[in-house]
Amino acid sequence: GKLPFCVGGCPMGALYFGDAAEDGVTNSQGETLPLRKTLSQRSAYRLREDLGTGPSVYYLPMQGGP
Repeated sequence: GKLPFCVGGCPMGALYFGDAAEDGVTNSQGETLPLRKTLSQRSAYRLREDLGTGPSVYYLPMQGGP
């Protein structure tokens, strides 16, 4: 029931971890988001999808600015 160390230790809450089957992701600040909705609303992408390996890491563009 614990987050991976890299996610739990991220002070900015920038890393999320979850289960696609449960449709939820959580960050170190306890924020839980619905996975599918977040991916579609934030224009998520995966690197090298064209290789057909089905990567499971999604990248979200930065919101707002500094």
